[in-house]
Amino acid sequence: MHTYCSSLFGCELWSLNSCAIERFCVTWRKGLRHIMGLPYAAHSHLMPLLSNTLPIFNEICRRSAKFILSCLCSGSALIRTVVNYGILARSHSFIGHNIMFLCYHFHFSAADFKFGQASHLSNTISSHHRDTVSDEDLYMLILRQNYCACATSLIFSLMVMF
Repeated sequence: MHTYCSSLFGCELWSLNSCAIERFCVTWRKGLRHIMGLPYAAHSHLMPLLSNTLPIFNEICRRSAKFILSCLCSGSALIRTVVNYGILARSHSFIGHNIMFLCYHFHFSAADFKFGQASHLSNTISSHHRDTVSDEDLYMLILRQNYCACATSLIFSLMVMF
């Protein structure tokens, strides 16, 4: 699934508060439901758990944060200067705008970016979705996976018999 469904090349440069990203995420979830053979009414917040991925929006945010951090730690003084200026300019540059968005959405501080705490940022984004999933939803997911495993083994054993 990661290989065939992850063409996000260049998403690091998208403006994170664009309404086009929400449309992209909706389309992504519809495609994921179709690929996995799930009904249209399958809950969106369970899709990442079923596919063993981050929610697509969180993945885009994670990539954007990693891109900004890699620019801040770049060997090129020019790149570091441009990104630092973007941070200082805040809403007047897409980098500053994205940092403000990430700080608000994931409860970071601008210092987390400034001091390049990459693992902290990546871990926070990765765990953000897991913290929002209820125990009941997790139990339902486990139940569904067990049901699918049982159904698959039953079909396979019937095929072997004939």
